[in-house]
Amino acid sequence: MADAQCRVAEGYTCDPAWHACLIPNTAVIVPRRCTAIGQRDPAMSPVVTSAHGFDPAAELAGDGSVVAIAATVDGELRSVRAGKDSMFAVHGSQPALARDARGTLYATWCNDAHAELAISRDGGATWSPPSSVRDPGDTACERPVIALGRDVMYIAYGASGLRVRASRDGGRTFTTAVTALAGSKGTLAVGGDGKLHAVALDGSDRGGYGAAEQRVQYSVSSDGGATFAQPRVASAPDETLPYYFAVPRIAIDNKKRWLYIAYVRGGRSGVWDLALAASKDGGATWKHVRIGDDAQCALHMTPALALDSITGQLHVAWYDTRGGTRFARAVCTPGLATCTQLGRVSDAAFALPVLDPQRSGEQAGLLVDERRRVIHALWVQDGVLASASAALPPR
Repeated sequence: MADAQCRVAEGYTCDPAWHACLIPNTAVIVPRRCTAIGQRDPAMSPVVTSAHGFDPAAELAGDGSVVAIAATVDGELRSVRAGKDSMFAVHGSQPALARDARGTLYATWCNDAHAELAISRDGGATWSPPSSVRDPGDTACERPVIALGRDVMYIAYGASGLRVRASRDGGRTFTTAVTALAGSKGTLAVGGDGKLHAVALDGSDRGGYGAAEQRVQYSVSSDGGATFAQPRVASAPDETLPYYFAVPRIAIDNKKRWLYIAYVRGGRSGVWDLALAASKDGGATWKHVRIGDDAQCALHMTPALALDSITGQLHVAWYDTRGGTRFARAVCTPGLATCTQLGRVSDAAFALPVLDPQRSGEQAGLLVDERRRVIHALWVQDGVLASASAALPPR
């Protein structure tokens, strides 16, 4: 079959993988798979499964236990705590969690076209009634996130760009939303100096599965989210970046002054790598390191980052299609001097989720408990939340 057999004048071409006439980049790709699943990370505990759900957000409670919120196929949000799940929100999607120094948990999520916020002061056992975080000028909500600074809370969400609002009274009131970056899918982090760092994927779903229409942008605010510096591009100029399963993540090493970003690169060949970028000059220049397979043979997607400030090590986790689908992790020394893939966290391969970001999810959890020297991983396999943990090097 060739393009000439399709209605080219109407925008259709021949998709070489599906052998059908389609509008470019609208069909799900045919993922590549490595033949072997690879070794399991020997440091990780046996996998524990809990509630049904997808797209989980996770955070540590004050006692070191993992609190999670996940979406369901019925459009609800469920909370998971101490292995038990309960109703969190009757209607919601794309949850995010954060905890402040006092142990208070903050949750945000999308409820149709606006973000909502709830607060727990008892480790996730009970939550306040939800309140809206919607700015009057917003007409959409995508991928909300929370970042906590000293006596300030930032919430960002996608609505014709990455929109940021700040609260200095515990979420009762918020500043007028400011567009930090052009991309709607992004993340925030607050540095030890109080600066607010933002990263987002600049592009649209027209390049959903890798059409070279995306780039990763970074910016910073030095005035509490009121204004943001001119964006800098953190991805390399010759990279092809997908839109789905590719929310960039950010982590800050305040002690060693490293800024890290993780993102996904790859196109419709069905081979995606993870790219890690590190900067020590405020985002002016970036060092890039690849995480993938040799020879390249799989999708690597949905990166998660967690920094151990005691050792300066950067922990990375992701889904890939090596030998089926698995959840795996790696660890990098400061400045990405070396990155070592430790193997899969999941016990065995599981079914490849349908490549639908509304059902298989675009995030997973990776949490470093510096006080107890433990790292926790949370992901989804076969529609069920799964978790495992490992000891970290002593102080």
